[in-house]
Amino acid sequence: MHRMLLLLTLILFVGTVLGCTHVQAITIDETHAPSPSAPSTPIPSHPQLVQPPQRHPSDQSQTPRPVPVQSLVRDASPTPHTLFQPVVVDHARPIPTPAPTPALDFDSPLGLAFGEGSRRLDHFMDYIHDLGVPRTKVSFYWGELEPEPGRFDFRALDTYLDQLQPQDRALVNLFTNGWCTQQEEIGSRKGAPLYTCPYNAPSCEKTCDQYYQEFVAAVAQRVLERAHGGVAYFQRDTEPASNRHFPATEPQAYVEIQHLFYTAVKAVLPEVQIIGVNHNGNFTREGQPASVDFFDYVLQHMADDYDILDIRLYEEYGTVDERVAWFRDRMARYGYQKPIVTTEYGGPDPRTLHNGSDRLFYQLTQILRRVCGGEHSPNPQCSRQWLQAHRDEVDPKLRPFFGLGSEEENALREEVHCHDITQRTLMALSTGIEATWWWNLRSPGTDPIFGQMRLMDNRFQPLPGYACFQRMTGQLAGMEQVQRMDLGDPSLYVFQIHRREGDPLYVAWHRDPSLDPFDALQAEPVSVHLPIPDRQVELTDVFGQTWNASSQDGWLRLSLSDTPIYIAPMP
Repeated sequence: MHRMLLLLTLILFVGTVLGCTHVQAITIDETHAPSPSAPSTPIPSHPQLVQPPQRHPSDQSQTPRPVPVQSLVRDASPTPHTLFQPVVVDHARPIPTPAPTPALDFDSPLGLAFGEGSRRLDHFMDYIHDLGVPRTKVSFYWGELEPEPGRFDFRALDTYLDQLQPQDRALVNLFTNGWCTQQEEIGSRKGAPLYTCPYNAPSCEKTCDQYYQEFVAAVAQRVLERAHGGVAYFQRDTEPASNRHFPATEPQAYVEIQHLFYTAVKAVLPEVQIIGVNHNGNFTREGQPASVDFFDYVLQHMADDYDILDIRLYEEYGTVDERVAWFRDRMARYGYQKPIVTTEYGGPDPRTLHNGSDRLFYQLTQILRRVCGGEHSPNPQCSRQWLQAHRDEVDPKLRPFFGLGSEEENALREEVHCHDITQRTLMALSTGIEATWWWNLRSPGTDPIFGQMRLMDNRFQPLPGYACFQRMTGQLAGMEQVQRMDLGDPSLYVFQIHRREGDPLYVAWHRDPSLDPFDALQAEPVSVHLPIPDRQVELTDVFGQTWNASSQDGWLRLSLSDTPIYIAPMP
């Protein structure tokens, strides 16, 4: 029954393939936090080649998963009913050890979005601060905060604002929906053009433009009165030109509403920064953003009505720099530059999974469309029935994203998730992005793309990624600049992190560009020489395994895999 409930996400499944639509669903979350385990024991370094500690199920000083992963090998020759090749796993996988609670760094560029909607906000900032970051984000809907003209319901907003501290860097996002918008006509509650008059009446004493500005001003006034100075950013109608968001055919309307929004917020909160553009991060094979004409118009005509540009960074983390560069180049074409942030980013993204040239997620999408019909969304009941009947035909890499994974397959996805948290964050920061909001703190986990990026389940029980994110914020505390080092090999990801105090921190991993993140787990480590100044260093992987090493003649010889390793100078 629980598995069936998890599959309700397929109601909007194919829609998410076409755009970064987050699906909100009601479900029963059956995920529990892992049992705490003892921290690992540091292992002395090899005098020549520094190897990470080997993890063996029988070694009680390490932290293996509760049940060692068994081989997932099925018959390598597909039967007529087998659509995908299996992934081979023949060794136990790690889980993160409990991470020390990092000191709350109000200057950190790191943060987390709360999650979909604005329910169950009580005390959630305690977890944001426990993760060591000051940034968070919650989205609200005009139609809920002002359900009818002139009647405001700010209870959910107040629950958010009352938790903030003066030094927090929180974000308020508002979706333009409800009685003054074309929501029903375009099928979106996440941004819609305005009517001339409320309820599309033929005439009115006050226009929807006026109502909208009064609403935004009322929200800004509420923030001024209750947020203790903890709100630093406002934003609206994110991921325009995506399926079920602000329509791609209305760039002029998007720009006009942005002017109303910017003017209303700044009149009340002149120091708050307005985040705009808000691209979903999807790029075409030609290297352009999806709906490029929409965003070209927005970038050309909206420059005076936003302070910071937002681009979502999902899908392949290796293309982050190219996507950011496109927006910088296009702003330059129109004679300006803005700082760039990512108010949503996360992984692993199942759309990136492949077996050779076979794109697994899109293959499954095509099957569900063919079997269950629907141009955008397959019939949900048909999709559930097909997946239940054909589980063995779904690639093992994909199963955990649909609630179909075995314990072993879910453990693999958790390991990839912990890798991705550090990998994607450093790739983003190395492009000059000034702030990040991981997607997300908590979620029911039902969305196949975005649901499994969460750090907590819907009952605020920490998942393994929580400790990995916490460890990352502790390691990156005090950072001022992140630079990727060019070592002449694109498969080597080595970053130098300059900090406010002390010597630089380094982070390194190896990823063959031809491999997806699950196949990268199986790849053999490579021996590399890293240009690290002569000294003793402490190495910590993203799971909390720690050991010591020494660089010699300005080089540290290290065995690197897809698991990121933090390399910190010792006193």
